[in-house]
Amino acid sequence: GVGFEAIGVCEAAYRLALAYAAERRSMGKTIDRHEMIADFLDEMRTDIQGLRALAVESAYYEELMQRTKAKAKYMVEPGSLEAKRLEKESRRYGRKTRRATPMLKLLATERAVDMARKAIQIHGGVGYTTEYRAEQLLRDAMVLPIYEGTSQIQGLMIMKDSLTGIMKNPQGFISNLAQARWRSLSARDPLERRVAKLQYLGYTAQQHLMQKTVGGKLREVSKHNIREWSHRLRHGWDPKRDFAFAMLHAERLGRLLGDVAIAEALLDQSRQHSERRELLERFLDRAEIRVDALHEEITTRGDRLIARLRGDDRGAEQAAE
Repeated sequence: GVGFEAIGVCEAAYRLALAYAAERRSMGKTIDRHEMIADFLDEMRTDIQGLRALAVESAYYEELMQRTKAKAKYMVEPGSLEAKRLEKESRRYGRKTRRATPMLKLLATERAVDMARKAIQIHGGVGYTTEYRAEQLLRDAMVLPIYEGTSQIQGLMIMKDSLTGIMKNPQGFISNLAQARWRSLSARDPLERRVAKLQYLGYTAQQHLMQKTVGGKLREVSKHNIREWSHRLRHGWDPKRDFAFAMLHAERLGRLLGDVAIAEALLDQSRQHSERRELLERFLDRAEIRVDALHEEITTRGDRLIARLRGDDRGAEQAAE
């Protein structure tokens, strides 16, 4: 899919930038030894490895879903207990791949644009010319966050699935939030504590969007006759109006949860292969800053813009009347 294609562009941009930086000399050394360029290259390498982990997880669960679905359809008696078990298992794998796929598309395509731009930056003036192919990579990358579902559409899918999951199983969500908080404080492994902290921030960001959505609906319903409250809470939802705050922050939530998903995948890998711990630590050093910033935006910003948009909508409705 496009997510895998975007990882290919990321890899091409990284290799092109790395090769040029290893040859280009400035101030007595190759520029890959200069601190800022070294930081660019380290970030690109780390992001690519993290995206690959998410891509493998997405493909793995997609394969398991298709296999169990085919087995239930062709290899067991239709309607049997085994068929029902396989169908349930297939749906479980489907939920996992549905969670990972839009995150991969969102993160990988946006990273591809960023890495292609960094490749030009590392090349300097010649990166803008056709001589080194860096400019072509940027042109190729620019379309990736657009076709087959824009980054904003991926964010909306992630937000919708997140809030739907909370509404279907609020007790499970609260339990997961509490467990993440506990692990962030008590896990023996310091890397596990750091991953749990990211998970906790992911849960509290979702909780905030849910509270804003439900709170806004309750305020709107309270303006009507008390006899209508039950009906309006069950049937009177307007997706465009009632979910406005969640839609505003959908892409931010997608980016935040994408970083959390990568951290989870890398933690699982590090438990089986100790050499992956160094990668997990590198990733967390950068992801923690991003997640903190996204969490801050989601939980403290947006009311002013939503109020202005609602005022504009009321004005438009009055003008139409």
